[in-house]
Amino acid sequence: MRTNHIDDQKDLSLIKGLDAQCKLFSIKSNKFYKRANKELEVVIRAILAQRRSGGNLADLLETMEDTIRGRVRILEELHTLTAQGRMSSWIITLLPVGLGLYLALVNSEYFAPMLEHPLGWALLFVGSVSIIIGWVIIQKIIRIEV
Repeated sequence: MRTNHIDDQKDLSLIKGLDAQCKLFSIKSNKFYKRANKELEVVIRAILAQRRSGGNLADLLETMEDTIRGRVRILEELHTLTAQGRMSSWIITLLPVGLGLYLALVNSEYFAPMLEHPLGWALLFVGSVSIIIGWVIIQKIIRIEV
């Protein structure tokens, strides 16, 4: 019986600590929402709401577990489905760079005007900027938030 009392005190102190942390986080809400794990935020808010309103904490935690497991499963599926897009972005980004290096090493006379003439420098600059912009756009297309 005494160990249950101690465990209850530990649980109560944990929840009080979470409550104090949430109050601190609400003061610094922007930093908390940007950096914290979304699942952790949901669990903390659910525990605090359960503490205020009452109810069965075990059922709440089981429901939260199912929700988080479903979210992780969906994230893994999305990661798998976007693998082709990620690989394509790297290939499309590195192909012009690799081709330029290949031409510079294999036939330096053919590639020399790109490195020696101001028009070649301008073309290399525009090409580099286009590659970076294309890579950023592809990354935005691939990135899906759940």
